[in-house]
Amino acid sequence: MLLVINKTWMGKALQAVSQNKDAAAIVGINSLRMNTLAFGLGVVLLIVYILFILFIVEENTDKSWVSETVVPFLLYSL
Repeated sequence: MLLVINKTWMGKALQAVSQNKDAAAIVGINSLRMNTLAFGLGVVLLIVYILFILFIVEENTDKSWVSETVVPFLLYSL
């Protein structure tokens, strides 16, 4: 993920919008599209994390409390 943010045009545009929305708009970056993209990436990472908790952590341990407490909290925080 770090390589995508630091090396691609999309990642540099995300950084530019996060630092100064007006200056990014001046150079032609659509701030609404970048905000939508950042939100979408956050949701995808949250889903991957939840699936990791549900299938990897709980399969290897006897901690069913993880899915009963952590996962609803993460979903509620959206």
